[in-house]
Amino acid sequence: MRTPDGNSQTKVYLAIGLSVAFIACATVLAWFAYPPLREYYLVQQAADRSEHGDLAGELTYLEALAHEFPSKQNRYLLSYALITQAIELSDAGDMKGATEIFDRAMGYAYDDPGAYHKYACMLIDNDNIEGAAFLLSRAEYWNNRQPQGLDVVGFQYHTDAQLIFNIAQKSAANKMWNLSVKHYRLFKQNRDQSSDILDGNTPYDQLAKELAVDLKLQLSDEDFQAVVSEFQRQSR
Repeated sequence: MRTPDGNSQTKVYLAIGLSVAFIACATVLAWFAYPPLREYYLVQQAADRSEHGDLAGELTYLEALAHEFPSKQNRYLLSYALITQAIELSDAGDMKGATEIFDRAMGYAYDDPGAYHKYACMLIDNDNIEGAAFLLSRAEYWNNRQPQGLDVVGFQYHTDAQLIFNIAQKSAANKMWNLSVKHYRLFKQNRDQSSDILDGNTPYDQLAKELAVDLKLQLSDEDFQAVVSEFQRQSR
């Protein structure tokens, strides 16, 4: 039986080394030259961190995902994770931290009405009605520009009747009748699954009385007239 000489062994080792190097290079090239592979990896890593309750780790991968592959879906994934973090900070009483995180989230979800709406709800819960009013206007702006012509009624795919009710009630408490009437209408539509209450068949003063009852308000004569006027204005 022949024993391989030194040259033969060298050739074998060289061939093996070249094969390993080729596979390594091919893997690296596939990694960077085939974006879906990299994108899939980042999504899976973020999902894994999320399943284990590691929000910081999830954010790390989602930020990489949003920067390397800035599709609408990937931006929204990151914004929702940031919003989750912001809400946790808000619940813990850290409004400054929550606001900073929400501001970051809006940078990625600038065209998502639901993100504006969640931010506005947090501000309303903390009695920042002026800030919430601006955010709600942005929510409506982008909601009206959704590709499938999504209805502004309740931002139904992002919120529920209770949140809409809270917005209507808190804005009424601050005499922001435009927001109160708008969200009262959304609340009624969401709750009753009916068409817009401004259908022309119900007198404005009756609508104002129903608003006061549903929102548990004691309206002065001046406030009552302001609500009537707002119903009339929004019916145009």
